[in-house]
Amino acid sequence: MPFAAWAAIHGVLSIREDLDRDGLWVGIEYALGSDPNASDPGAHPQSVIVEDAGTSYLAIEIVRTPGRDEGAISAEVSSDLISWSADPADLVLISNQRNPDGTETLTYRSTTPLENLGRQFLRMVVAFGP
Repeated sequence: MPFAAWAAIHGVLSIREDLDRDGLWVGIEYALGSDPNASDPGAHPQSVIVEDAGTSYLAIEIVRTPGRDEGAISAEVSSDLISWSADPADLVLISNQRNPDGTETLTYRSTTPLENLGRQFLRMVVAFGP
């Protein structure tokens, strides 16, 4: 569904509104497929630890509704909250799982094992436009 049609249905005036005060701007709610008028803590991305060949990695799980093509979702990683990277050498999409309710779960993980880091941060990015 195009953003303009979705915005009209939900009474959205600006992509940066937070109608339900849940901390997600409506542009993010659109990309995830959540209702901008009803707070849903489950809509927020979740940090998780994933294991691969006995090694632990920081990961982020993002649940979204497919078909929201105007809001491209990706993730970034940082060790200092200043410099962020989406480079495949630093962060990889390891899973795009279809869920029974029609949503999908994207799982991005760092390429650096947790044991090799002092600290690490992941964030979801939603980009609009060409």
